[in-house]
Amino acid sequence: MSGSDYKTILDDAFTKLGLAVMERNNIEIEIVKLKQFIHATMNMLSLEDRVKFRKRAEELLRQEETNSSSLVAAIRQLLQGMPVNKWLTVSEVRDRLIGNGFDFRGYTSEPLASVSTTLKRIKPEEVETKLIEGVTAYRWKGVRRFSRLAEAFHNAGRLNKSRYGGRYGDHKPVKEDT
Repeated sequence: MSGSDYKTILDDAFTKLGLAVMERNNIEIEIVKLKQFIHATMNMLSLEDRVKFRKRAEELLRQEETNSSSLVAAIRQLLQGMPVNKWLTVSEVRDRLIGNGFDFRGYTSEPLASVSTTLKRIKPEEVETKLIEGVTAYRWKGVRRFSRLAEAFHNAGRLNKSRYGGRYGDHKPVKEDT
């Protein structure tokens, strides 16, 4: 393949990406419009019917919120468990989530789109981004959670430091206030 072939392929890919982003934005706008319409129309119903439809609406919103929060939690947990110097692309995050058994069946959009959108919504204090070969990559920069084993070693070290004067080899107990 020549350089001009790659340019044609890239032009096509950019066009498809632009269309996909526009489609996603249109879908998000349509969702907002439908929510507003449903809310406004429910007010025109009798009290009894309004209660029934409000329950349906609340259940749908609860499901949407649960899906969103569980994906955020799974992504946070995944990124926190990565080595400090390891960057992950959106597709790598998706693949690792699937490998860990995360269930995307409750999501209306494709897993890659759901992961991408969720990563963009995580606070900048928690996740940092970097372009690697033209692709956005993510890594955790917030407070890391220890694994249970690492936490046990960490806590054991803290106990030894407090009990033995701050040095592991020093076996003179520190006087405790009585």
